[in-house]
Amino acid sequence: MKIISRMGSRRSALAALVVSAGFGHAAEGPLEGEWGGLDARGATAQVMVTSNNILGFFWGGDYQEAGPSRVYDGGGRIEFAFATGAASLVKTPAGARLTIREVGRSPNPIDLKKD
Repeated sequence: MKIISRMGSRRSALAALVVSAGFGHAAEGPLEGEWGGLDARGATAQVMVTSNNILGFFWGGDYQEAGPSRVYDGGGRIEFAFATGAASLVKTPAGARLTIREVGRSPNPIDLKKD
């Protein structure tokens, strides 16, 4: 009988672990991960997203400090500011689109792929 109860408690612990792991995965937004691409002039852009927050943003040849982000459409769109402007990251069927708006310049849309 002790063997059965031990196996039962192990199964319960394993089931709890699987369920909690499933909830952790469900919390990820559609833009979770690392995204990269080039604009029309060949400039590199990279955005790293975790828990619907901008963890890293590479633009203008260097990593930029991203300000607080705002999340819309269930995590399908994230907007944030940086030193010389603002940007929006939107999930698309082909990947994502980053639109960079810098002071004194036209909006710069960049199609990104997940790294």
